[in-house]
Amino acid sequence: MKKGLIVLMSVLGLVAFSSCGSKKSAAEAAKAHHEKLMNKDYKGYVEAIYFGEVIPPVEVEAQKSEHARILEQKAAPKIQSKGGISRVTVKDEKVAPDKKSADVTLTHTYNDGTQEDIVYAMVMDAPTQQWKVKMGPDKEVWRTVLPDGTHETFKLKEDDHREIFKENIDGERDFVKEIDGNHREVEKIKVDGEKDVEKIIERGDETIIKEKVDGEKEKIVIPNE
Repeated sequence: MKKGLIVLMSVLGLVAFSSCGSKKSAAEAAKAHHEKLMNKDYKGYVEAIYFGEVIPPVEVEAQKSEHARILEQKAAPKIQSKGGISRVTVKDEKVAPDKKSADVTLTHTYNDGTQEDIVYAMVMDAPTQQWKVKMGPDKEVWRTVLPDGTHETFKLKEDDHREIFKENIDGERDFVKEIDGNHREVEKIKVDGEKDVEKIIERGDETIIKEKVDGEKEKIVIPNE
């Protein structure tokens, strides 16, 4: 009886060890997640997203199919234009000290030979103790690192513009929004709270607006030649 109990405890210990050892790291989870995109498993991709406070829990299930549709609609054309994604590799993983969040950079290679770096914000899902992709407040799910070092966000929402941002070393942030190719807005948020907003209308005037924290506003309009 005693011997049987020892054997049973040993088996349970091995099962528990195996279960713990099978838990993916943030980097492994991000890679597996992105490979769903590579394999055109859009529903599976959406299932692995942590929606947090962005979408009320009661609405998550109802919106998953819509998110999968938007993902296919927005991501598939670019991927297909490059012959699809051939492989995904982990480039970098930065886990927060509390081990509840992480930033993972992946490199995916297209079949035409070109590559892109993709950054995922990962979060530890407490109930499942699994890493998931965190959806940002504006439904952003990943950032693409562009050749000049700026980041372009990919959002699970239907919009008509590109959004690019660059975090400067001194803490300032340059935020660029391109809408319909008609105009470009550059918002520079400074450490001291001042904000410079620049709008360049491609088919009209070049307008520069500088707005400070105290409400002071300076507007300069330069007509195109």
